[in-house]
Amino acid sequence: MAQHFNNEFIERVRETADIIPVISHYLSIKKTGANYKACCPFHNEKTPSFVVSPQKQIFKCFGCGKAGNVFHFIMEIEGSSFPEAVEHLAKEYNIPLPEKSKHFEREQKKAVGVMEALNWAKTFFQRHLASEQGKEAREYLLYRGITKSTMEKFELGYAPKGWDNFLKEAKQEGFAEQVLLDAGLVVKKENGYYDRFRHRVIFPIWNSRGKVIAFGGRVLSSQDQPKYLNSPETSIFQKKKTLYAFHLAREAISQTKQVVIMEGYTDVLMAHQKGFTGAIATLGTALTPEHAGFIKRYSEHTVLVFDGDSAGMNAASRSVEHFLKKGIEVKIAVPPQKLDPFDFLREYGVDGFREMITDAQDFFDFELQLLKKQHDIDSIQGKRNVIRELSKTIITIPDEITKRLFAQRMVDVFHVPLDSVLLELGIKKSKKVAPPVQNTQSYVNALALAEQNFVLAAVMQHPSLGPKVFEYYQPADFYDPKVAKIASVVAEYIEKNEPIELAALSAQLEPEIGQALVSIYYSENLENLEKTADRLKRTIKGLVRQKKRAQMNKLRQQLITSAENEEKQKQILLNAQEVCKTRLRDIE
Repeated sequence: MAQHFNNEFIERVRETADIIPVISHYLSIKKTGANYKACCPFHNEKTPSFVVSPQKQIFKCFGCGKAGNVFHFIMEIEGSSFPEAVEHLAKEYNIPLPEKSKHFEREQKKAVGVMEALNWAKTFFQRHLASEQGKEAREYLLYRGITKSTMEKFELGYAPKGWDNFLKEAKQEGFAEQVLLDAGLVVKKENGYYDRFRHRVIFPIWNSRGKVIAFGGRVLSSQDQPKYLNSPETSIFQKKKTLYAFHLAREAISQTKQVVIMEGYTDVLMAHQKGFTGAIATLGTALTPEHAGFIKRYSEHTVLVFDGDSAGMNAASRSVEHFLKKGIEVKIAVPPQKLDPFDFLREYGVDGFREMITDAQDFFDFELQLLKKQHDIDSIQGKRNVIRELSKTIITIPDEITKRLFAQRMVDVFHVPLDSVLLELGIKKSKKVAPPVQNTQSYVNALALAEQNFVLAAVMQHPSLGPKVFEYYQPADFYDPKVAKIASVVAEYIEKNEPIELAALSAQLEPEIGQALVSIYYSENLENLEKTADRLKRTIKGLVRQKKRAQMNKLRQQLITSAENEEKQKQILLNAQEVCKTRLRDIE
């Protein structure tokens, strides 16, 4: 549990934690001129494109685009939140943490106790798996094809028979019953406490940094129920935010930029054992928006490999929407003959599994296949139902171009007019006539965004150019909200005539925005002040011209719609005069 810190403390940590030794702890970096270089830890590369600037105290990978200050590096490499990164570096550099509130201290003390109990429990279960008591569990795992090295890698254990074997030993080790209850390791009844896990193979569940936060247990006797039992949710464990074995899969995911998501623990064990180390799993629950948001940080390509039965396919179908909403490409691989991924890997081996992943269907084909089983697409009613069901999924995609591509897929499959499909998706038909009057946002395109990024890079690298820029082009004129926020902060620095220190500036912003700031700064090398100033003047003139055109178009539209309101028309004309006051030739 990390606390929140004020800007003064964050700045103190940033100034103390020099980025070079921090990164050197994780990477072998080599001095090249004024900077240092290394192969990027966040994607697979042979030629170093990861650059660290000791002067600016920032890093930038020119291969994958990752960038930021020392906090951002720790967040990416450790999978931690911003407060956790600050606390991590403060402890590394022996900087005393600020005084905490009594409530926070209580909660943190509770969390520390829970983590200690869980870590001890892991060793308890591992010890019993290796003991004579664990013989049946070991034989079961070996019979299923799980090797000893895989058992060790995944820290598997065994919960012995009996109602309170774990409880007794834990109390002897000094753990209070309340702590064990808070950790989800024991259950409280009217007559006392008893072990939650009994006569089960134990699978530790970790957070993204590899700390044990819960357990899962599988029965060894068919008479025991349920087959799988997880720890209850606690202050440090929420199923909707947890993905099994992510810390073991992170490196492979960073290299391949692909996540393979399965349903069960043993699926993941066998996948890793066979060399597919980018595999992770949900915890007996459906994929959530929180899962998708977390995965988005590491990859935009996901393959779902759920069980081949109807339950598994339905679970995959329910998960698709979460990924599409986040802009993640999602494919679905379905094991044949209703096999689960574990059994498929054992039966078809590495080559079969790799082929299944390669041949995975995109969500459109997968959903279409499911819907064909439910509806007769040769009938008008059935065809209409399938189109509507597919449309419900496609409409969640944020990118309109992608939506239109899938709309065309529906036209090709169902032989219906494109206009009808676009109408179902809520997309207006593109007109060949001149575009209708639109507001400024409608002008957003790749070129304009690149021009705005250049403007920001120019004023950050040459702050003396800033006052004139922000006189004619305000932060609110930047299309991307993140870039607008950066522009606003940069404008404040320039107005106060304060030096722009990149690492300090990025530390004041939300992590995602801070990383965007560093990326924009390094998007272009603008060492020559004279050439930069000349290009900046031309760019600002173009952006202001575009802004004026949008404003005037909007005012013309308002004139048309207010033809019968004389007072409103007068005000619109006054507003138009204000817009016209800015003359492009005045921008020098």
